[in-house]
Amino acid sequence: MTNTIYPPADAPQSIQFNNTLDNLSYFRDPYAKETGRDASGYVIAGLTLESKFLNPKGDPSIAVLVPQDELQSRGKILFLDDGRTVITASTTVLVAIDPKKNKGKKQAWLFVTGPMPTGVASMKVDL
Repeated sequence: MTNTIYPPADAPQSIQFNNTLDNLSYFRDPYAKETGRDASGYVIAGLTLESKFLNPKGDPSIAVLVPQDELQSRGKILFLDDGRTVITASTTVLVAIDPKKNKGKKQAWLFVTGPMPTGVASMKVDL
């Protein structure tokens, strides 16, 4: 099964947020038909507040999933950090977990990192 990162042809040209964003990606739910619910959407990381970018103490960061069918919403917060876990979030990606191997749960692994990282945060998230 192929999991492409490209959005569908009818995807919008822009999504507006009130915070700083970086490196948008698209998650295509490979288990949409199997589970009867499509969690496909834009996965976006960024700063939660105005910041002195690359604050050595860390910048408050966020990662959200904006489902394809809810593009006018602010999306679902997947990760919120005060800057201690990920110094500055600028890149995030979701990797779907097979519900058959996950007790039927609709989840994915979320990976979040930033520029000049000391590591990558990873966690299971509910879709």
